[in-house]
Amino acid sequence: MQVINTDDWQTKLNTRISDTGNAMDSSEILKLSSELNIKALIDYRVEVARQTQRVLDSLTPDDLKRKFSKEQSQRIIAEKAVLEQEKSIWLIDFWGKKNVTGILLMPATRHQLVHINACLKLKKKCKRF
Repeated sequence: MQVINTDDWQTKLNTRISDTGNAMDSSEILKLSSELNIKALIDYRVEVARQTQRVLDSLTPDDLKRKFSKEQSQRIIAEKAVLEQEKSIWLIDFWGKKNVTGILLMPATRHQLVHINACLKLKKKCKRF
């Protein structure tokens, strides 16, 4: 289960967004950033780390070679972690081509780098941080 869907995180964070945010445009990102409860965001990040650690602790070597099943992909959509919109749904296919190891290594290696420039530009516009 997605952490955002537990413990009333959306209310704590002051957001209705529960998906990856891929379909959001710059103005929607700025609005989210200006309204977000930053203290709750830090608490949420800690809870995501805890849940991630629980998942990692449960993985076996065979799990690391496994690709995602159609059922798992459908669960991601059902939980609204990925929206069924053109700017988001491609993630299901992208993740589906990777095994668990590939998914785990992706954020630690390159994913954040893709977004740094856009984040810095939005940060200047937001003037909140």
